[in-house]
Amino acid sequence: MTAVTVIEPAMALPESAPVAGDAARPVLNFWVFGAPYLVTIVFFFTRLTDDDRIFAPIFPVVITAAAAAIAILIKRRLPEINRELVMFMLAYAALGVLSVLLNGNNDLYALRKIGLPLVCMAPGVFRYYTTGRQMVPFLAALFVVALVYTTQTSQVEAGGLFTTDSPNESILSVAFGAVAVWLVASSRLTLAALAGIACVFFFKRNAMGAGLVVALLVLAVMWVRRDRAAPLLRRILLVTVPMVAIFAFYLSDLFGFIATNLVRGYDAEYLSVGRAAIYDLIIRDFDRSGLREQLLGHGAGAVENMVSSARSLAPGLQLAHDEYLSWLYDFGIVGLVVLLVMLIRLGRSGNAAIAVLLFMVIAMTAENFFLISFNCLAVFALLSTHMVSARPAGDG
Repeated sequence: MTAVTVIEPAMALPESAPVAGDAARPVLNFWVFGAPYLVTIVFFFTRLTDDDRIFAPIFPVVITAAAAAIAILIKRRLPEINRELVMFMLAYAALGVLSVLLNGNNDLYALRKIGLPLVCMAPGVFRYYTTGRQMVPFLAALFVVALVYTTQTSQVEAGGLFTTDSPNESILSVAFGAVAVWLVASSRLTLAALAGIACVFFFKRNAMGAGLVVALLVLAVMWVRRDRAAPLLRRILLVTVPMVAIFAFYLSDLFGFIATNLVRGYDAEYLSVGRAAIYDLIIRDFDRSGLREQLLGHGAGAVENMVSSARSLAPGLQLAHDEYLSWLYDFGIVGLVVLLVMLIRLGRSGNAAIAVLLFMVIAMTAENFFLISFNCLAVFALLSTHMVSARPAGDG
């Protein structure tokens, strides 16, 4: 009997015709990224000082690139490239460099704003494959690493969930949320449930909310449309990205409305965990800016520089806690539109990539997603990973 492709219908590669057997798989296994990713997290937690932690994501990038070079020699096949992600990275780099040239800001904030996201996106340039069985030890190892790190604090809630006020709060909850929706779209519901439980366990509210919304949405679409889910999910992504971006500008008003009308006794500052004041500062300063700054931005890293030096905010803050406001302030209206368009293009890689993108664009409304290195590393690798069967069809 003629062998058939091992890639499941929900995850079929859209840019190439179906091919048979092991040739249908990308050259690189997901563990080429997963193993150095886990090792780097442990190294980050235990060995690096605060000043050096910005360099930690470089390690899995270097190891992944070396593995790709070795795979070329052994398998005599070039690794597949996620071209849409490459285009996004080029657009992001171009906007960052242009903003620096226009505004003359070349400090550490600018370097971090441009360099760290590009490094964290880099592993996702290569396409990977994985199986359900291979994801089990990865999820288990990631959970252990997150658990050990998070429990290095006495601030644990009585109910067993780790408080978001913890100084050693797990920064991996967003990674678990992204893995959960990726697994839902890959029709691995048992593993998705485990990843979702881990996300809730580490209690990152934006990850929990985005994960639940996207998982339910993807399940509904895949149940209603079955084999035709991808076109509908792409339309939903097309609508969601600009809608969520616009909504992000009114988050402070939303927290104020909730505090005034729904949750008496708590103000907007408390409900937003201090974010409302940051949002108000950014929007107020943007409104006062000239037309050139509004269109082309204040320069890469400008928003972090402003937040960190604002006397009206609590000391120690360095992030906008809203990726859309961050892009708007640094790269202007033009830059924000360009990046949102390029973001939508990433949804061409199938249902699972769309699910991860939907999760990401929702989570970005309350977090500087691109500056949280380990979340960014994990999520962009997922955009390029495809679930395949345990072994090629036709093998015995």
